[in-house]
Amino acid sequence: MLKPVLTIAGSDCSGGSGLEADLKTFTMHKTFGMAVVLGVYAVNTQGVYGACVMNEDIVSAQFDAVFKDIPPKALKTGLMGDANLIRLTIEKFKEYKPKNIVIDPVMFAKSGFRLIGDEDFKLYVNEFIKFADILTPNKLEAELLCGFEINSKEKLKDAAKKLIDLGAKSVIAKGGKYFDLAIDYFYDGKDFYELYGKALNTTNDHGAGCTLSASIAANLANGLSKLQAVKDAKLYTQNAMEFAPNLGSGRGPLNHMHGLLS
Repeated sequence: MLKPVLTIAGSDCSGGSGLEADLKTFTMHKTFGMAVVLGVYAVNTQGVYGACVMNEDIVSAQFDAVFKDIPPKALKTGLMGDANLIRLTIEKFKEYKPKNIVIDPVMFAKSGFRLIGDEDFKLYVNEFIKFADILTPNKLEAELLCGFEINSKEKLKDAAKKLIDLGAKSVIAKGGKYFDLAIDYFYDGKDFYELYGKALNTTNDHGAGCTLSASIAANLANGLSKLQAVKDAKLYTQNAMEFAPNLGSGRGPLNHMHGLLS
């Protein structure tokens, strides 16, 4: 039986990130993908050209429609739209008490442009992070959340500790391209696990964070432990980048269907 998995995020019309990347990833993990749409974004491999955040009433109705009929075995969040939608999501988490929550704290575009306002950020730090069974920040996001620069592997580990202190139950602190061997750390509040990958010299990384978090959520829904879910997701994302379709003239999308199309 297919396990239902939910993404709570925005739509990327170019298909590389957001809901589109998540749903393709869910399918490749043999799960049943569902989506609560928080926003619609005009985006491609070169940049973001427009945005429309969804009305709170329709977002609330989407939550109710999913959870009252097909409750997910796991879920992930992505770009949250605005502070009002973060508050609404918090209310729905309290109401429905979902399990296996993966929070991808999307705060920057690939260009480095900050996507999150000050009010949104305060909510993330003070109220939202604590719902994360697994938090998946990249280096820039971890620096913003923790308030210090990450310029070494030890600082990356310090960031993971700080994020646990802020309420996350476990963290994958992504060093990625910033460190040798594409090293990430998974921290469960007790032990650190070094996760190594293949260092790829590629610009095909549009939606990599979305893909990783969606893969983790699908793996949790399929019954994997947190550590194994993260390990398998890291490999899946690496392969999706390595076998990217080389589309667009900017930071290209991944090949989420690399097991079928490569």
